[in-house]
Amino acid sequence: MTKVTEDQFHWEGDRLIHRPTGATFSLNSEWVNFGRAGETLDDSTSYEREDVADVASRMVFAERECRKAGPS
Repeated sequence: MTKVTEDQFHWEGDRLIHRPTGATFSLNSEWVNFGRAGETLDDSTSYEREDVADVASRMVFAERECRKAGPS
């Protein structure tokens, strides 16, 4: 399995997307689309769903807290 890191993700509005797999997580709900997480990708890499979800969960939580706090 390939290691999941925060730099593999990007925000599109209120959705966090894991670039390699297309897994998508919503900032404002529990909605998740795992895309190709858990599959072997065309470049032979593979990302465990659980690992993608763990990193995404931390990032979503941090973003929620940041947005609650508002501008500094």
